[in-house]
Amino acid sequence: MTKILLGNTKCGWSVDDENKEIIIYHPQSLVDKMKKKSNTTQIKFLDIEYIEVGWNNVPLAVGQNQHFVIFIIELKNKEKIQFDGTSNGITRDTFKEAILVLQKNNIVFKDEYHIMDDIINTDNSIWNILNKAELKRRNK
Repeated sequence: MTKILLGNTKCGWSVDDENKEIIIYHPQSLVDKMKKKSNTTQIKFLDIEYIEVGWNNVPLAVGQNQHFVIFIIELKNKEKIQFDGTSNGITRDTFKEAILVLQKNNIVFKDEYHIMDDIINTDNSIWNILNKAELKRRNK
C-alpha cells in the first residue's frame, strides 16, 4: 500500500496505489470554504489516457528563473486537467517515488524532453533538468 502526498491537502497532489487514483488538492477561497465546495479532484488510473509533462518559468527579482513541473492529464473522455507537479517544499525523492508508482500502474507520460527519465535516472536537481529542457526548447 502506497499513498504519497506531494505538497499538502490545501495545495498539492497525492498518488494512492491502493485505490489506484491521483488526488489533486486545489486552493480554496473563503467563499468556496463557506459553500463547503470540495477542494479535491479524484482521478482513477483507469480513466487516464496519458500525462503530458511540461514546466513553467517563474521569474525572480534577482538571478535566474525558477522552473516547476506541470502535468496535464488527458482523460479517456478527452477532458484535460492541469496541475503543478512540483512546487517549493516537494522533495526530489518524494516526487520520484510518486512517478515510479504511476509508471508501475502503466500510466503513460508524454515527455518530449525526457524530464521524467532524467529525474528518475540521474542525480541532477529538478531545477537543472527543467532549465536544460527550457534551453533545448528555445534552440528548436
